[in-house]
Amino acid sequence: MVMRRDRVALAVALALFSGWLTWLGWQALRVKRPVVVSAAQLAVAQYDVECDLSSEPLPSEIEVRSVGWSSDGAVPSGRIRVENLRDSRGYAGPGTYLVPLVRRGETYRVAGLPDDPGGRPRPEAEHPRIYPLTAAVRRQWEHLRGLAASR
Repeated sequence: MVMRRDRVALAVALALFSGWLTWLGWQALRVKRPVVVSAAQLAVAQYDVECDLSSEPLPSEIEVRSVGWSSDGAVPSGRIRVENLRDSRGYAGPGTYLVPLVRRGETYRVAGLPDDPGGRPRPEAEHPRIYPLTAAVRRQWEHLRGLAASR
């Protein structure tokens, strides 16, 4: 009697485990390359702007469509020069992009990751990320900036 109960419990556990692995596999196949917004990059950024990018190589000047967040109340507007936009990663074709920026005098740079105290410079610091502005990216950005709760 006890032996039969153990076998039933094992069979149920195996069925649940197999179902869990099947669901995880399905999710992995369904979402090919998710875009994850970097909280560390946003911590460094002074401005989060939306702009339209239409072709590669990326331009050195962009037209600011809107400013989603500003650390100092100043808002970049019109055409601005972004020194390292051509070196950034994340371009996925023509469309609207979220570009985290830092200001350097009269020009801007795509924000990189913060320095790691005591560590070596990171190679990705030379290639900061920009994000195609999809619904998922907007949700992540709003969550990271704390804007989701205020809506």
